[in-house]
Amino acid sequence: MRYLLFFILTVVVSGCSSVQNKPADETQSAIVVEPLWVNEIPSVQGQMLRMTPVLEDRSLYVVSEEGMLQKVAIEDGQIEWSHQIEHNINTGGVLYNNHLIFGGDAEVIAVDRSSGDIAWVQSVSSEVLAEPVIDNNIVVIRTVDGKLYGLNASDGKQLWDYHWSVPTLTLRGDSRPVVKYGAVFVGTPAGRVFAVNQENGNLYWDSVVAIARGRGELERMIDVDTSLIVQDGVLFASAFNQGVIALSAETGHVIWRRDINTISEYTLYKDKLLIADDEGVLWALSVSNGATFWKQEKYLEYRFNGLSVHDNYLVARRNDSHLVWLNAEEGRILAEIELNRWYDYFPTKDQFYGYFKPFKEPEALLASTLVFNNLVFALDQRGVLHAFEVNPSDTFAQ
Repeated sequence: MRYLLFFILTVVVSGCSSVQNKPADETQSAIVVEPLWVNEIPSVQGQMLRMTPVLEDRSLYVVSEEGMLQKVAIEDGQIEWSHQIEHNINTGGVLYNNHLIFGGDAEVIAVDRSSGDIAWVQSVSSEVLAEPVIDNNIVVIRTVDGKLYGLNASDGKQLWDYHWSVPTLTLRGDSRPVVKYGAVFVGTPAGRVFAVNQENGNLYWDSVVAIARGRGELERMIDVDTSLIVQDGVLFASAFNQGVIALSAETGHVIWRRDINTISEYTLYKDKLLIADDEGVLWALSVSNGATFWKQEKYLEYRFNGLSVHDNYLVARRNDSHLVWLNAEEGRILAEIELNRWYDYFPTKDQFYGYFKPFKEPEALLASTLVFNNLVFALDQRGVLHAFEVNPSDTFAQ
């Protein structure tokens, strides 16, 4: 069942809705954010930020750290089935053929996406915190002790491995590897980015992108901790304390760098690299030379923990449980919704099927967002899954 509760978010009507939203930023453009449903997924309360749901066809797969796998219908949020995997899960999953593949405690687990039954389990050297990557029937796995594995996606058998040294003090975030052009690209806690052959793990290049500075241990941390992005022969990375870097994917040579520090996931929109820095400023940089297209400074007192592109919009996850939509081309703010006030847009239990009582926490940190066509799904750390449909306002013009 869908609940048609529309919110037209503009400077003109910003005070009319009970949802905690904010007006657009000096623009008459508007979007309509329609809350479709909200539901509690109890098994994922307190979920880590890296546990992103998996979208497949018309369903979402949500897994907990304790191995509770649930299939959720995207039309109404109802749980279609639940299955307990007898393994701890540390990462979001990746879909390959009929398998969902997860990283765990020194192992990789593949389950049947139809039933939740175990398909195969492969041991690795240490804990897996980075989400697996699959390409050309090879599962690429990164472990916290500085090893990279290539596994056969059909049965989990090891094909190759590659290792590097890990500093004593790290952010312990382990960015997800990227597979493109027949290579696997990886950023390390030692301020390096390297590329290996996807088929056999042989090294193509290894580039130093950050050098430790300062006296204190925190000052000297240079983790390349956010996920890399590769597009049109250019690799984008960020190093803790040392800004954003663009490198040649072929050679590893630095093309440009900007002194914009971030530990938040960034994204691409057309010819722009979209970033949220450590001060709460949102930036759009030229992918070719790093020049600034625009920056949005309204949220200086806040922080963001992830960005996504949704059609022509930038969807920014704020650390205080807000979702913010901006015009990705110009940086104008179009909408802002506070997710921990779900009871404002579904105020009585008769209005939606998954009724639950308000949580005691004043804020619910957003664990992940997922974009599909004009739908946005947001999972917070209370285990509450929200679904929104987003359209330009003229879609519903009278």
